[in-house]
Amino acid sequence: SMLSEVPSNVAPDVPSNVFTSLLSDSKLVVQWDAPASNGGADITGYSVEWDTSSSFTADPQNEFVTTGDNRFIITNLQSDNSTYYARVAAYNMQ
Repeated sequence: SMLSEVPSNVAPDVPSNVFTSLLSDSKLVVQWDAPASNGGADITGYSVEWDTSSSFTADPQNEFVTTGDNRFIITNLQSDNSTYYARVAAYNMQ
């Protein structure tokens, strides 16, 4: 019998060297490097998520960033010395 071919594209690896830097009391820049493997398809964008909870359960916010300079500026942060956590995920056509 004929076996169907399994698609070779999978989810990409996680972005590397995620780095945050405070720009002001209410702005934080998140930068990252492209993942080592794109999973077999071009990276189409990145999801940047941020929250005051390390488990991303307090009030998570996110933004989809199309590929470009691999950075995103988070604005309208609370200026009450809250600690913010950020994470980035890569997406491809898969």
